[in-house]
Amino acid sequence: MSSITIGRKSTLTITGNTSNSDNHVVAGIDIHAISSDGNPSTGYNLYVQHLKSNANIMLGNVRGARINTLKSTATGGDAITAYNSFIELLDCNVGTATQVGIRAEQGSVIISNNNTGSGTAYGLAASNTSRIFKIGTQPT
Repeated sequence: MSSITIGRKSTLTITGNTSNSDNHVVAGIDIHAISSDGNPSTGYNLYVQHLKSNANIMLGNVRGARINTLKSTATGGDAITAYNSFIELLDCNVGTATQVGIRAEQGSVIISNNNTGSGTAYGLAASNTSRIFKIGTQPT
């Protein structure tokens, strides 16, 4: 397990060097405790884009992230889970082999914008005072 510490006004960017997510495969993403004011107009502290994940994606206590053109090929569990987080998901594909495509837990707010794929149980699921705001196409 690796740990990266960034300053309060810093930004962490994880991106493939081309816009084709299939060229940049990671074995899951597990990110915890990144803080910002959570206001998109003042910017995010975490950007993830142009990646393909063959394992589940977990975001915990991430207060201000934008995830763009992420493709999930995970099997089982949930493709993307956020807890106590503020996340924007844009043009992501959650695949077809997970229980839930996008899950919000423990007070999370997710803006789901033009995402595709399907979960075997649900495309979107929110519980424990969480909310998912939908714009455009959504996982089924």
